[in-house]
Amino acid sequence: MCVLEAMACGCVVVCSDRGGLPEVVGNAGEVVQLDAEKFSEKILHLVGNEKLRKRYFDLAVKRAANFSWEKIATDTLQLYKQNAKYRKPL
Repeated sequence: MCVLEAMACGCVVVCSDRGGLPEVVGNAGEVVQLDAEKFSEKILHLVGNEKLRKRYFDLAVKRAANFSWEKIATDTLQLYKQNAKYRKPL
C-alpha cells in the first residue's frame, strides 16, 4: 500500500523486484533487485534526470488510479461470482 499511496501522490517510486511490487508499479517507476547498491544507483540516476522524474510522476498518478478501492471491490466481487459457478456442494 505504501508504494501505491506514494504513486498516487506523484512520488517517483524505486522498489524491489519482490512480491507484488513489480505488478503494482508497472512502468510507472523503477523496479530493481533487492540490493542496496542497485537501489542507490537508481536513486542517483533519478536525482540527476529531471525529464525521467517528470515522466514517472505522470505515469505514477495515472497508474495509481487503476487501484481505487471501488475498482478493487468490483473486481473482487466479479471474481467471487465467477468462482461461485464452480463451487461443489459440501
